[in-house]
Amino acid sequence: MTIREMHLKFRIGLDKVMSNQAGSLLPEEVDIALNNAIRQFVRVRFGGNNLYSEGVEGNEKRRDDLRTITITTNLYSGVKSGSKFAFDFPSDYWFLLRSKVGLTGTFCSKVYNGSLELDGTAPYTGYVFPKTIDTRLLDIDTRLEDPFYRPKSNSRVLTTFENNKLTVYTENADNAMIELSYIKQPVTVVYTGVDCDLPIHTHEEVIEMAINAILETMESQRLGGHVQTKLSTIE
Repeated sequence: MTIREMHLKFRIGLDKVMSNQAGSLLPEEVDIALNNAIRQFVRVRFGGNNLYSEGVEGNEKRRDDLRTITITTNLYSGVKSGSKFAFDFPSDYWFLLRSKVGLTGTFCSKVYNGSLELDGTAPYTGYVFPKTIDTRLLDIDTRLEDPFYRPKSNSRVLTTFENNKLTVYTENADNAMIELSYIKQPVTVVYTGVDCDLPIHTHEEVIEMAINAILETMESQRLGGHVQTKLSTIE
Protein backbone atom coordinates (compact mmCIF):
# COMPACT_ATOMS: atom_id res chain seq x y z
CA MET A 1 0.00 0.00 0.00
CA THR A 2 1.10 3.60 -0.46
CA ILE A 3 2.41 5.68 2.42
CA ARG A 4 -0.81 7.72 2.44
CA GLU A 5 -2.83 4.50 2.78
CA MET A 6 -0.55 3.44 5.65
CA HIS A 7 -1.17 6.78 7.36
CA LEU A 8 -4.93 6.37 6.98
CA LYS A 9 -4.91 2.82 8.37
CA PHE A 10 -2.69 3.97 11.23
CA ARG A 11 -5.09 6.78 12.20
CA ILE A 12 -8.14 4.53 11.92
CA GLY A 13 -6.49 1.84 14.01
CA LEU A 14 -5.35 4.28 16.68
CA ASP A 15 -8.79 5.88 16.96
CA LYS A 16 -10.41 2.47 17.43
CA VAL A 17 -8.42 2.03 20.62
CA MET A 18 -8.05 5.60 21.77
CA SER A 19 -10.69 7.87 20.30
CA ASN A 20 -9.72 11.29 18.90
CA GLN A 21 -5.99 10.76 19.53
CA ALA A 22 -4.95 10.20 15.91
CA GLY A 23 -6.07 13.67 14.88
CA SER A 24 -3.59 15.27 17.26
CA LEU A 25 -0.62 13.73 15.42
CA LEU A 26 1.01 15.56 12.53
CA PRO A 27 1.89 13.60 9.35
CA GLU A 28 5.57 14.00 10.24
CA GLU A 29 4.93 12.40 13.63
CA VAL A 30 3.13 9.46 12.05
CA ASP A 31 6.09 9.11 9.66
CA ILE A 32 8.41 8.80 12.65
CA ALA A 33 6.23 6.14 14.26
CA LEU A 34 6.02 4.15 11.02
CA ASN A 35 9.75 4.39 10.31
CA ASN A 36 10.59 3.20 13.82
CA ALA A 37 8.18 0.29 13.37
CA ILE A 38 9.66 -0.60 9.97
CA ARG A 39 13.18 -0.77 11.37
CA GLN A 40 12.07 -2.74 14.40
CA PHE A 41 10.17 -5.13 12.11
CA VAL A 42 13.32 -5.77 10.05
CA ARG A 43 15.55 -6.25 13.09
CA VAL A 44 13.14 -8.75 14.64
CA ARG A 45 12.69 -10.71 11.40
CA PHE A 46 16.42 -10.78 10.73
CA GLY A 47 17.62 -11.71 14.19
CA GLY A 48 15.01 -14.26 15.24
CA ASN A 49 13.85 -12.35 18.31
CA ASN A 50 10.22 -13.21 17.59
CA LEU A 51 7.44 -15.58 18.61
CA TYR A 52 8.94 -18.42 16.57
CA SER A 53 12.62 -17.68 17.40
CA GLU A 54 13.44 -17.89 13.70
CA GLY A 55 15.62 -15.49 11.73
CA VAL A 56 15.43 -14.26 8.16
CA GLU A 57 15.70 -17.69 6.52
CA GLY A 58 14.12 -19.71 9.32
CA ASN A 59 10.97 -20.37 7.30
CA GLU A 60 9.18 -19.19 4.17
CA LYS A 61 7.34 -16.40 6.00
CA ARG A 62 10.61 -14.92 7.28
CA ARG A 63 12.13 -15.02 3.78
CA ASP A 64 9.07 -13.40 2.25
CA ASP A 65 8.97 -10.69 4.91
CA LEU A 66 12.36 -9.32 3.83
CA ARG A 67 12.64 -10.44 0.21
CA THR A 68 12.35 -6.92 -1.25
CA ILE A 69 15.29 -5.64 0.80
CA THR A 70 17.49 -8.72 0.34
CA ILE A 71 20.27 -7.74 -2.05
CA THR A 72 23.08 -9.62 -3.81
CA THR A 73 25.81 -7.56 -5.45
CA ASN A 74 29.45 -7.88 -6.49
CA LEU A 75 32.26 -5.76 -5.05
CA TYR A 76 35.38 -5.37 -7.19
CA SER A 77 37.17 -2.23 -6.00
CA GLY A 78 38.98 -3.61 -2.98
CA VAL A 79 42.03 -1.68 -1.78
CA LYS A 80 45.03 -4.00 -1.67
CA SER A 81 47.56 -3.88 1.17
CA GLY A 82 50.06 -6.71 1.00
CA SER A 83 47.96 -9.86 0.62
CA LYS A 84 44.74 -8.45 2.08
CA PHE A 85 41.93 -6.49 0.40
CA ALA A 86 39.54 -3.99 2.01
CA PHE A 87 36.09 -3.46 0.46
CA ASP A 88 33.68 -0.66 1.39
CA PHE A 89 30.21 -1.87 2.29
CA PRO A 90 27.42 -0.60 0.00
CA SER A 91 25.87 2.62 1.26
CA ASP A 92 22.54 0.88 1.96
CA TYR A 93 24.11 -2.12 3.75
CA TRP A 94 22.56 -3.16 7.07
CA PHE A 95 22.96 -6.88 7.89
CA LEU A 96 25.20 -9.53 6.33
CA LEU A 97 23.68 -12.74 4.97
CA ARG A 98 26.54 -14.22 2.96
CA SER A 99 29.90 -13.35 1.45
CA LYS A 100 31.69 -15.34 -1.23
CA VAL A 101 35.24 -14.35 -2.14
CA GLY A 102 36.73 -14.77 -5.61
CA LEU A 103 40.49 -14.57 -6.16
CA THR A 104 42.81 -14.07 -9.12
CA GLY A 105 46.46 -15.05 -9.23
CA THR A 106 48.61 -18.11 -9.79
CA PHE A 107 47.64 -21.03 -7.59
CA CYS A 108 49.18 -24.51 -7.94
CA SER A 109 50.75 -23.41 -11.25
CA LYS A 110 47.35 -22.44 -12.67
CA VAL A 111 46.66 -18.84 -13.62
CA TYR A 112 43.31 -17.21 -12.81
CA ASN A 113 43.00 -13.95 -14.70
CA GLY A 114 39.69 -12.61 -13.40
CA SER A 115 37.54 -12.22 -16.51
CA LEU A 116 33.98 -11.25 -15.61
CA GLU A 117 32.35 -13.13 -18.48
CA LEU A 118 30.15 -16.09 -17.61
CA ASP A 119 31.36 -19.37 -19.12
CA GLY A 120 28.58 -21.70 -17.93
CA THR A 121 30.84 -23.77 -15.70
CA ALA A 122 31.78 -21.32 -12.95
CA PRO A 123 30.19 -18.13 -11.58
CA TYR A 124 32.89 -15.98 -13.16
CA THR A 125 35.57 -17.06 -15.61
CA GLY A 126 39.07 -16.73 -14.23
CA TYR A 127 38.19 -16.57 -10.53
CA VAL A 128 38.78 -19.24 -7.94
CA PHE A 129 36.38 -19.33 -4.98
CA PRO A 130 38.02 -20.51 -1.75
CA LYS A 131 36.28 -21.30 1.51
CA THR A 132 35.45 -18.05 3.31
CA ILE A 133 35.91 -18.05 7.09
CA ASP A 134 34.32 -15.12 8.97
CA THR A 135 36.72 -14.18 11.75
CA ARG A 136 36.43 -11.99 14.84
CA LEU A 137 38.98 -9.18 15.09
CA LEU A 138 39.83 -10.61 18.49
CA ASP A 139 41.02 -13.81 16.77
CA ILE A 140 42.49 -12.60 13.50
CA ASP A 141 46.14 -12.27 14.61
CA THR A 142 46.15 -15.73 16.15
CA ARG A 143 44.53 -17.31 13.11
CA LEU A 144 46.94 -15.64 10.71
CA GLU A 145 49.76 -17.46 12.52
CA ASP A 146 47.95 -20.79 12.83
CA PRO A 147 48.76 -23.21 9.95
CA PHE A 148 45.32 -24.81 10.32
CA TYR A 149 43.42 -21.50 10.03
CA ARG A 150 45.58 -18.98 8.16
CA PRO A 151 44.81 -18.13 4.51
CA LYS A 152 45.83 -20.96 2.20
CA SER A 153 46.50 -20.31 -1.48
CA ASN A 154 43.22 -20.83 -3.34
CA SER A 155 41.47 -22.95 -0.68
CA ARG A 156 40.87 -20.64 2.31
CA VAL A 157 40.54 -16.92 3.10
CA LEU A 158 39.66 -15.06 6.29
CA THR A 159 37.30 -12.08 6.48
CA THR A 160 36.76 -9.42 9.16
CA PHE A 161 34.61 -6.33 9.69
CA GLU A 162 36.49 -3.14 10.54
CA ASN A 163 36.22 0.59 9.76
CA ASN A 164 32.99 0.03 7.82
CA LYS A 165 34.86 -2.32 5.50
CA LEU A 166 34.89 -6.03 4.79
CA THR A 167 38.54 -7.08 4.80
CA VAL A 168 39.70 -10.25 3.03
CA TYR A 169 42.94 -11.92 4.13
CA THR A 170 44.57 -14.07 1.44
CA GLU A 171 47.90 -15.83 1.07
CA ASN A 172 49.16 -14.71 -2.32
CA ALA A 173 46.26 -13.43 -4.46
CA ASP A 174 46.73 -10.78 -7.11
CA ASN A 175 43.21 -9.45 -6.75
CA ALA A 176 39.90 -10.22 -5.09
CA MET A 177 36.16 -9.70 -5.53
CA ILE A 178 33.23 -10.40 -3.23
CA GLU A 179 29.76 -11.66 -4.03
CA LEU A 180 27.84 -10.08 -1.15
CA SER A 181 24.30 -10.89 0.00
CA TYR A 182 22.83 -8.60 2.64
CA ILE A 183 19.75 -6.97 4.10
CA LYS A 184 19.67 -3.34 3.02
CA GLN A 185 18.38 -0.49 5.11
CA PRO A 186 14.66 0.02 4.45
CA VAL A 187 13.79 3.37 2.92
CA THR A 188 12.62 6.16 5.20
CA VAL A 189 8.94 6.62 4.42
CA VAL A 190 7.60 10.16 3.98
CA TYR A 191 3.93 11.13 3.80
CA THR A 192 4.58 13.48 0.88
CA GLY A 193 5.61 10.66 -1.43
CA VAL A 194 8.06 7.95 -0.26
CA ASP A 195 6.39 4.54 0.09
CA CYS A 196 7.48 1.61 2.23
CA ASP A 197 9.75 -0.81 0.33
CA LEU A 198 8.88 -3.87 2.42
CA PRO A 199 6.56 -6.45 0.81
CA ILE A 200 2.92 -5.34 0.83
CA HIS A 201 1.85 -8.24 3.04
CA THR A 202 4.00 -6.84 5.89
CA HIS A 203 2.44 -3.36 5.94
CA GLU A 204 -0.44 -4.27 8.24
CA GLU A 205 2.01 -5.73 10.76
CA VAL A 206 4.16 -2.60 10.60
CA ILE A 207 1.12 -0.38 11.17
CA GLU A 208 0.05 -2.49 14.16
CA MET A 209 3.55 -2.21 15.66
CA ALA A 210 3.50 1.57 15.19
CA ILE A 211 0.07 1.86 16.84
CA ASN A 212 1.15 -0.29 19.80
CA ALA A 213 4.27 1.82 20.29
CA ILE A 214 2.23 5.03 20.26
CA LEU A 215 -0.31 3.60 22.72
CA GLU A 216 2.42 2.55 25.13
CA THR A 217 3.92 6.02 24.95
CA MET A 218 0.60 7.79 25.41
CA GLU A 219 -0.43 5.58 28.31
CA SER A 220 2.84 6.22 30.11
CA GLN A 221 2.24 9.97 29.66
CA ARG A 222 5.61 10.47 28.01
CA LEU A 223 4.34 12.39 24.99
CA GLY A 224 3.26 15.59 26.71
CA GLY A 225 3.58 18.58 24.42
CA HIS A 226 6.63 17.25 22.59
CA VAL A 227 5.17 14.46 20.51
CA GLN A 228 7.78 14.48 17.74
CA THR A 229 10.73 14.44 20.14
CA LYS A 230 9.25 11.58 22.10
CA LEU A 231 8.27 9.59 19.04
CA SER A 232 11.84 9.62 17.81
CA THR A 233 12.84 7.48 20.79
CA ILE A 234 10.29 4.70 20.17
CA GLU A 235 12.04 1.55 18.97
